[in-house]
Amino acid sequence: MESTDRELIMQVGGSNDELRRLYEEHVELNGMIDRLEGMAYLTPQEQVEVKRLKSIKLRGMRRMMDLVAPYRLAN
Repeated sequence: MESTDRELIMQVGGSNDELRRLYEEHVELNGMIDRLEGMAYLTPQEQVEVKRLKSIKLRGMRRMMDLVAPYRLAN
């Protein structure tokens, strides 16, 4: 995520509960993915879990971008 996007999300998130929740989930998913990918070896189940987490993260990111799009156009 670019810093300008992060700043806009933080700015708008103060008044948008969904955006704030999505951002918190995004940060949590980043941590979970980093922890798994930091392991020396992933079992097949862990590899599937990484893909699942990345998919959830991507959906959340797309929704966050949809929510901040009107604010981006206003600036």
